[in-house]
Amino acid sequence: MTDIQLLHDYLNEKNFHNKNTSKIHLLKKFPVIINKYIIDDDSLDFGGQLYCLFNNIKYPKCIVCQKPYRFVSFKKGFLKFCSNKCDRHLVEYDNNLYTKEFADSNILVCEEHQTYITNKIFQKLILNKAECLCEKCSLKIRSQVIIDDEITEKTKNNLINVFLTRKRHYREYMRVYFPYTFNKINSIKNVKPNNFENRFGHYLYGYDLKCKTLTCNNLVTFDWAHNPREYCETCSRKMGTKRSASAKSKYYWPIYINQYFNVPNVEVEIKDIKTIIIKNYCKHHDKLEIKKHLIKKLKGNGIYSLCVECNREYYLNLDINDDILKNNWESIKTLSEEQLLFKNPYVWSFINKQMIKENVGFSEAKYMLYYNIKEKPKCNCCDKPVKFSADGYSYLIHCEDHLTNYSISSGELEISEWLKIYNISLKQNDRTQINKELDIFISNKNLAIEYNGLYWHSEEYKEKSYHYNKWKECNDKGIKLLTIWEDDWTYKTEIVKSIIKNQLGLTENRIYGRNTKIKLVEYLEKKDFLDKNHIQGNCQSSINLGLYYNNELVSLMTFGKKRMVLKSKSADDEYELLRFCNKLMTSVVGGASKLFSYFIKNFKPQKIISYANCDISSGQLYETLGFNNLEWTGLNYWWVKDGKRYHRSNFMKHKLVKQGADPNKTEKEIMREKGYNKIWGTGNLKFEWSL
Repeated sequence: MTDIQLLHDYLNEKNFHNKNTSKIHLLKKFPVIINKYIIDDDSLDFGGQLYCLFNNIKYPKCIVCQKPYRFVSFKKGFLKFCSNKCDRHLVEYDNNLYTKEFADSNILVCEEHQTYITNKIFQKLILNKAECLCEKCSLKIRSQVIIDDEITEKTKNNLINVFLTRKRHYREYMRVYFPYTFNKINSIKNVKPNNFENRFGHYLYGYDLKCKTLTCNNLVTFDWAHNPREYCETCSRKMGTKRSASAKSKYYWPIYINQYFNVPNVEVEIKDIKTIIIKNYCKHHDKLEIKKHLIKKLKGNGIYSLCVECNREYYLNLDINDDILKNNWESIKTLSEEQLLFKNPYVWSFINKQMIKENVGFSEAKYMLYYNIKEKPKCNCCDKPVKFSADGYSYLIHCEDHLTNYSISSGELEISEWLKIYNISLKQNDRTQINKELDIFISNKNLAIEYNGLYWHSEEYKEKSYHYNKWKECNDKGIKLLTIWEDDWTYKTEIVKSIIKNQLGLTENRIYGRNTKIKLVEYLEKKDFLDKNHIQGNCQSSINLGLYYNNELVSLMTFGKKRMVLKSKSADDEYELLRFCNKLMTSVVGGASKLFSYFIKNFKPQKIISYANCDISSGQLYETLGFNNLEWTGLNYWWVKDGKRYHRSNFMKHKLVKQGADPNKTEKEIMREKGYNKIWGTGNLKFEWSL
């Protein structure tokens, strides 16, 4: 038994009575212990020193006047504040003093950014020993990828206790209030699946627990009570164990926007479950339409405003150091200008100043800064500066004058030479319409044609969203972009030519729908017609309607129930429009409307959905038929081998495993071993018709 424990047991036996806790009494009883542990200081209460000794704490003093707190009793301890109450509203945290206001008041936690948080949140943050209290300061730390091992080591010991009591998802909480540890966790490699939850678990607990699903090799994460889950997040979603949060009411968002973006007196209109409309938001927007999840994301990133123009004005006026680009290169090298503005505005500002200074594009400015290029290289054929590559990763070896002879693919040349037969005025390798290069641009038709070779346009050489971004830029400027893939041009040349001629108004045969008859088309005739006339070929359909002219099938429209691959169930009166096409080099005026009206009249659907391939369609036909454009469905991809694309549904992992593939490997790893490359497309537009 220690000396302190011996003294404590004695006083406890005497119930800490005043006559037993006096200095005179204890000096007689325990002179050695008292002289060893008690300081001879008149400003410090003797009983208070004993209380601190028994509880292993320092004698509390006022952080303002340094006056010792008044000791009350061994049962109650010290007063909560000093006798003068000068520190009643002050809290010392991380060597800084903060004013502790009343329950509903805000506390200024950062004078530089004028950041306020509520007293309730403030008290929780200092209780959890947060590394940073200001969201904008946190953004700076994350942008510069600062990792302080001393801070993170202190934090690590506290994080387990913090997240034992948190039932809500912690990634955004970590990102904002623990930026040093967030950077440390993101630096962890070789964790599969490589997501934040698994990196966090590996960092904090060093776990290696597998999902209970036999065909799944993902690691599970810990729940709020520090217990490992039975299934990984992917499998949990499939089993329906997670539920999306309920939509916020129109009363919630004005308070939220005012609190985190310093915009008072805003009016909010709820457009749908995902979107809100903010009225009179800023000088640039009378009405700002924005997704709810984006507001949360911008708040978590510490972004200044919800308005792109306001962010541009604000961040361009900041002074940024030179190291910020190199520290973030891997995470931002494939981002577009708008994506970078919302993810890391400090890097965006640094690059934009270079754009203005050198009068170059966004990708080129980024490249020049990273590789410290002071002057553009010279052309191999002359002394003019070379062109910057369309993929944004290098300079070409020739200038604009000599570019054509050294960069056009054989397929692009074939299309150009074929168009010249019809006296089409076109421009090759055009860079004047959008920020990227267009292989062929026909100005009088506002039509662009892009030829994609399957090797150089695969995932190895083009970023995931490369083809979609080009389509999006054209679509935003009202330019119709036709994307022609190498295998389509090789194996379906006549279909591709028919599509191009139809867009240029060069179709030879013209038939009026009123002169045709509608008939149900048998399966074999439908299959043969689609294989010869539709770029995607045959499909499974239950209703096939055709237009016949002089007993010849000239137009076909097919319908069926919603496909299971779309993860949707179909009611008896709900259909999907699967295919529509005319005979090659033939235009059937009003044919689509005639077939669609016949289907509605005779089959009485309540709802019809369909998908327009962005490679060849912008959905004008659907708008003519009365469809509404719902959404862009996201990027699609194929697997490529020996100059031909194969649909991804043929190579799902569970199918590959049944064929003998290693279940511990990903779909991508298996397909690479088989000699396939992945290539990303532009996606589809989803349309819906309803009564």
